[in-house]
Amino acid sequence: KWLAEGGKDARQRAREIAINILATHKPLAIPCEVDKEIRSLVKGLRKG
Repeated sequence: KWLAEGGKDARQRAREIAINILATHKPLAIPCEVDKEIRSLVKGLRKG
């Protein structure tokens, strides 16, 4: 009955929560040393 009166099911609520998280989340920056290590690894992979 509540669903017929405009209530939300679990999927609708989960979708709204996910959209809100994606719209408002501010990821933390990775430390400079970690960034350098990742870039070094990627560069090595490109060289083969």
